[in-house]
Amino acid sequence: MLVPLCLFSSNVLADTPAGWYQQDADTTGPLYCVSAVDSETIWAGGSDPSSGALALRSVDGGSTWTQSLVPAPSPYVAYIVYGMSAVDADKAWAGGWSYFDRLGGFISRTNDGGGVWNPQFGGRWVPISCVSAVDETTAWAGTNYLGSEVNIIRTTDGSTWSLVYGEIVGAPAIYGISSVDANTVWGVGGQGMILKTTDVTNWVHQDFLTTSTLRSVSAVDPSTAWAVGDGGLIIHTTNGTNWSAQSSGVTTDLTGIAAVSTSIAWAVGKGGVILKTNDGGATWTTQNSGVTTNLNGVSAVDSNTAWAVGDGGVVLHTTTGGVVPPLGVTSITPNFGVENTIVNVTNLAGTGFRAGLTVSIEKPGTTVIATDVNVVSSTKITCKLNLSGAPLGKYDVVVGNPGAPLVKLTKGFSVTNICGGGAAISLFVFGLMMGLMSLAGSAGLRRRFRRKKK
Repeated sequence: MLVPLCLFSSNVLADTPAGWYQQDADTTGPLYCVSAVDSETIWAGGSDPSSGALALRSVDGGSTWTQSLVPAPSPYVAYIVYGMSAVDADKAWAGGWSYFDRLGGFISRTNDGGGVWNPQFGGRWVPISCVSAVDETTAWAGTNYLGSEVNIIRTTDGSTWSLVYGEIVGAPAIYGISSVDANTVWGVGGQGMILKTTDVTNWVHQDFLTTSTLRSVSAVDPSTAWAVGDGGLIIHTTNGTNWSAQSSGVTTDLTGIAAVSTSIAWAVGKGGVILKTNDGGATWTTQNSGVTTNLNGVSAVDSNTAWAVGDGGVVLHTTTGGVVPPLGVTSITPNFGVENTIVNVTNLAGTGFRAGLTVSIEKPGTTVIATDVNVVSSTKITCKLNLSGAPLGKYDVVVGNPGAPLVKLTKGFSVTNICGGGAAISLFVFGLMMGLMSLAGSAGLRRRFRRKKK
């Protein structure tokens, strides 16, 4: 079932300076996983409070989202999507399970953007906790059975899944998986467990000496990967074998990690924690998420663009690398208005815009304060300017964030009369006058012609 939504990323912005802003996914249920294909295509998964296993998709960078329900083994039990991995705007895998059906689990795939989800694997005793796709035919998944069994399964034809690794007695559960290619994958889980294979047949335990649970792993290549876990734990490998701890600067549980290169990665966790490194983990910097909600997953496509999801249907997005850019104004559309009219500004462009900012146009002796100011994103504002009584001339466009200095676009807006309202109006008036003159001239010629005929 596919449900179209008209949702706008401008609905909620943090009141404090934040490089991340919220996108409204129209759900209050928890979201546990997110998979960004590119800057426009994003998938996420979780649970709808009334309907069950929920999948979300956006193909416009998160401005609008669609919802679909992923079928589960039992129609009478609420299931949850814990793992989501997408190939493109049409194809994605979702995996999950339920506490109420004896830990039954499922993997389903869609080939049409969530219109139809086709069950591929599932049943009781196979709860799926994570999924990682390589391409449209190859994907990996991990299971979490009572915290005491590890199973890793794989498909190489896009539909048929088979067990490639299993531990039954006393093994910790697997919570995160990250594939590099059809043969190379890392899985992490309880008690610092780290598994890796480069040929599917031989599996190596690279377990980190800790009692903390590892919740997520993200591999850049066969040598470089990060994993995160409880108590603010971050570990890293640069040779594909040996892992070392990095200082996160936090003690809260970390639940998601997304690496985009050997230098750059994001981590998220409980209480709205977001961390980023730009130097391979030598330093991790806390970023302001603008929320205190638990965050459960993160996915990034480059050093500037990422999404994070969490409890309460929270979807966060950044296009600025998670940092707050300096406030600035670059242009305004339209850049003129006719006196004694109301102008709808469709795009006041710039950087660093925050909720609660003020907009005005000013010249010596006159200030026009904008109304209906809407911060669409950190780079776009819409508003209205009432030009009743505003003198003709050029105005500075002035913008101010709460508690911050004002910035302006010098002489960026003009108030004109009907004859001076820019090239379009001038051409229209000129064309109208020429048309009238042409009509008048034609009428005069017809009258002279009739007189000569007589």
